[in-house]
Parts: sequence; C-alpha cells; structure tokens
Amino acid sequence: MSEATISTAHTKETLLAVNTDCGEFIFGDGVFTTLKFANNLPLEIDAHLERLSSDAHKIAIEFPERFYILNQISLHIRQFKHPEGVIRIALVRSMRSIQSVNKNELDNCELFINCRKLSHWSEQINAVVCTQRLSRNPALAGIKHLSRLDLILATRELQLQQAEFQEGIVLDTENFVIEGLISNIFWFKRGAFFTPLVNSAGVNGLTRRRIIKILTSSQYSLNIGEFTLHDLLSSEHVWVCNSVRGIQPLSRINEQQFAKNNSLNSLLEKAIADDD
Repeated sequence: MSEATISTAHTKETLLAVNTDCGEFIFGDGVFTTLKFANNLPLEIDAHLERLSSDAHKIAIEFPERFYILNQISLHIRQFKHPEGVIRIALVRSMRSIQSVNKNELDNCELFINCRKLSHWSEQINAVVCTQRLSRNPALAGIKHLSRLDLILATRELQLQQAEFQEGIVLDTENFVIEGLISNIFWFKRGAFFTPLVNSAGVNGLTRRRIIKILTSSQYSLNIGEFTLHDLLSSEHVWVCNSVRGIQPLSRINEQQFAKNNSLNSLLEKAIADDD
C-alpha cells in the first residue's frame, strides 16, 4: 500500500489527520480502534492492531504493513507533546479504490490518526436508555466500523440530558439490549454474569473479550445471549467497559438504582490487570 497524502492539523489539544477525499467522510467506509497511551507508548497495541486487521479484512480493506502503522502512531504521539492520552487509529477505503474499475486498486486504504487528552470521568456512572435503536446487520455486527449514524443519533439523546447521565444504553430494532454508546455491558444476577450477544448488532470490544475469557474460567457462570431491558433492569449489579476507561460499575439506569459490589468489582479489575 502506498502512503496516503494526509494534511495534518495540529493544535494544543489535538493532532488530527484530515483528508476529505476518502470513504470515511462520504460513506463511513472504514474501521477504527481507540486506545490509551502512557509515557508516549500505546497500550495493548498488539491486541488493537490484531482487531483492526481482522475488522479491515471483514470489509475487504487492505491492512498496511505493521511497521508503517507503528511508525505513524509513534510520530503522532511525539508531536502531540503530551505523555499520555487517547489515540484513535482508522483505516479508510480510499476514494480511488471506491471509484476504480481496476481490481488491483479495490482494497486501497488510507490511515488516519487522532490524538486527544485523556478525559476525566466520574466514578459514579448513571445511564439512560436511548430511544434510538441499532439496526441489525449480521454482516457488520461485532466490527468497529465507521458507519455509526445509529449511535450518533443515540448520543444526541444523551447530550440533551446534560450532566445527569454519563452513558446511554442502546437496544436493537428487536428490542434486545446490545451495548452502551461507548462501551459493552455486563450485569450480575442470582450468582451469574450476563452480557448481550453482538452477532446481529454492536461491537465486540477488546475489554469485553477479555472479561468473557476471565469469567469463563472463574467460579461464576456467564450467560451470553439475547436479553430484554427487563432482564437488565432486574439485575443486581451492572458494569460498562471499554479499552480507555476499563470497567466501571453503573449506579443507575433511568430511575433504577444498582448496588455496588466491591468484591465483584475487584475480581473484574484485578482479572483485567492480570490479563495485560
């Protein structure tokens, strides 16, 4: 893959690669991953690049050579001039590839990297159930792709709630619980853990995968399936998770309160740390 021509806008707060002549801005045709960096080094980079490569393959986008991506990541982190933060890496099908009739150009892509400061988040997380539903599409389910209009509309609902809620819970068009706006979700009820399937909608996040691996070998049973909002709201404890924030207990969803369980919190947090 030839290197893409990218115009870079650099401010104190963000370093953003910008090129409007690509599939991301016109079709949302690409995949991405988001991770933390500390001491100028990206965290869990191997797992993130493996997932990015797998997702790119599923939508027929050529994955660049690994050393090229790593060099670009290192360059952007150094230019960002903050030792820690969050980095977003996106692979986007090029417009040349979209418009081409030459089969040798069909999988060409461009690399986009964005760095930002690590945001502060509250230890007490309240969530609201969004009315916007996620479309069911098994071909794209599980993939962290850029075509995310459903989630953008749901995020708008959360923004209108001002500071009362910090996360939104989204269901699919069959009214099954899928995930949070920026997270996967787990809950605990009657001695067992539960998490939704993401084979028709949603993202199979890296932290979700790690927690599933951990719980599968733990003393607790884990149920992965299609669950209703009633199943979620009748649980005892609820957590949301992603690669940037780790795992966080929810204090409430809408008006339903949830107790904090320190022993289960410690189990999940320690297990994730041990899996690094």
